[in-house]
Amino acid sequence: MNRRSVQRSRAISALLLFVLLLAPACGLEMPGGGDNPAARQESAQQEVTGGSPEEIKKAAKGQLGSQEGSQEDTNAASEAPQESASVESEAPKKVEASENRAPEAPSVHRATEENSRGDYTYLSDPEIDGDPNAVVFVSPTGSYDHNIGVWYEPERQKWAIFNQDRAAVPAGSTFEVFVPPESERFVHEATEASISGDSTYIDDPLVNGEPDAEVSVTQNWNPGGGNGVYNDHAVGARYDAERERWAVYNRKRANIPQGAAFNVTVSEQAPAVAGNVASTETGEVPEYRNFFTEEGNPQTPAKFVSSDSSTGAIPIVKPFNFGRNPGGPEDKTLSLDIPKIGVQGTRVYDTLSEEKLRDGTVHVPATGYPWQDGANVFIAGHRIGFEGTPSYYVFYRLNELVEGDEVRLTNAAGREYLYRVTERKVVGPDNVEVMNAVEGKSLITLQTCTLPDYKDRVIVQGELVEERA
Repeated sequence: MNRRSVQRSRAISALLLFVLLLAPACGLEMPGGGDNPAARQESAQQEVTGGSPEEIKKAAKGQLGSQEGSQEDTNAASEAPQESASVESEAPKKVEASENRAPEAPSVHRATEENSRGDYTYLSDPEIDGDPNAVVFVSPTGSYDHNIGVWYEPERQKWAIFNQDRAAVPAGSTFEVFVPPESERFVHEATEASISGDSTYIDDPLVNGEPDAEVSVTQNWNPGGGNGVYNDHAVGARYDAERERWAVYNRKRANIPQGAAFNVTVSEQAPAVAGNVASTETGEVPEYRNFFTEEGNPQTPAKFVSSDSSTGAIPIVKPFNFGRNPGGPEDKTLSLDIPKIGVQGTRVYDTLSEEKLRDGTVHVPATGYPWQDGANVFIAGHRIGFEGTPSYYVFYRLNELVEGDEVRLTNAAGREYLYRVTERKVVGPDNVEVMNAVEGKSLITLQTCTLPDYKDRVIVQGELVEERA
């Protein structure tokens, strides 16, 4: 070996030694070793912002709460959610939005004192950071006392989850976050033309004429950045068969403010992170006046048939009032009393809306009304229902009624109709006979589901015996 070779070898050795010494000091990882595989795996699992593996697994099971906020004032202000000094965001979450592969399960964001400021908590994700046109879907992972939305802060170029009532986001609150593929999402803005009371109708080819679409919604305060509009109400999505359009609506019937915006998706991943959406609905049955014309459909449309509910299935039935006006008060809402089983002053809404079913019971509009001779007034209610709503256990004891028990209906004008129970039975989900009118009799029919499988229907029928003002 010549001198030059020795010098070259020594130089190479010195260089290698320098690299070995320098690498740890610079935080570099040498290829092929030096790190802890177990630690690396744990780190990857906790890539979701502030969420432990246990929390992520819990959230992935869809343990979400319906967002029925405590404040019901529509607050349409054109000022940003409360801003304050800058705050450091946590590590990026794993939110996939690639068009080349299916998105992964929603990630979990935890609000902390470090990543939150007042009524909002910053998200940190390279997929959406700096993109004011990102379409983000969020939902609390459990019970949460505020209606929420997302907004983009141009100064920090970050998206954030905020409380619509502008209350502070509690530290420790967790939210599922999801960004669907571009082909499965869009943003809808409520305009004067699209708004109808508590609803704003969507016009987008992704959902138009698609009653079976799985539609999920998150409120978006300011698509594209800039100023926005508040809507401090829990929202839902429902399909209007007459218009063949989906609509976003305020669940407690407050008017939708003009300029309110909503992220909408049909992604299969999204229903678990439906934002302020508890469920999608097929819409309300057409009001009774739609049955008055000979051009109308003499059958209740199939899409209005309830099938998976603790009320039991409500099959198609030929309208009792097809081609005629039933008369009676303009407000067709009734009040129901069944003294034996503790039902008192329960509202009976003239619709098959699932939302109204939560608020009490429903009268099938295709059947008759108590002031009509020969009508069979058909009323359905939940056996179990929803805790905290008038539907909770409303017809749980319906199976206890026997012949002679009293059932009373009162219309909006204060007129009372007294029925006596004549029959109780169990029928299958497709039985229409119990809904039909019986010649020479004015009937009431009450329905709920059987337990424990909701498979069949408990039917209680009674006959009108007295009518009084």
